[in-house]
Amino acid sequence: MTTITGIKKTYKLTFEECEALQAVYSKDNCPNKLISQPRLLIDIVNNFHSNLDEITFVVTEKMFKVKSYIDDEKKSGPSRVLQTELTVDPKNFEEYIVGSHVGDITFCLKEFKVNSLFRNFNLCFTF
Repeated sequence: MTTITGIKKTYKLTFEECEALQAVYSKDNCPNKLISQPRLLIDIVNNFHSNLDEITFVVTEKMFKVKSYIDDEKKSGPSRVLQTELTVDPKNFEEYIVGSHVGDITFCLKEFKVNSLFRNFNLCFTF
């Protein structure tokens, strides 16, 4: 490409070819299932600071807890870190089934917010 003044512009783009990864699992083998209106989860995550990178969902039979996820490296550092935790009654969910495996799920907060905002149907988590 040449400009009006006769200068030749050259662009070099580098890329790396990679394979798309697909998770291989069966939903039938997952004992936990949560179904919720998107508005509930949006209201929950709006309580967290916007600079937070990740949030963790802690799922038990009697409660659903959302807390800020902070790496061990950041916890041990000299700076103070704001930790937020919110407990939600399972009755607020459309469906709340927790099997024998209770667990934690960690999400990127920004991606989770965007994904929840553009949904007009129920969110379903199976794990």
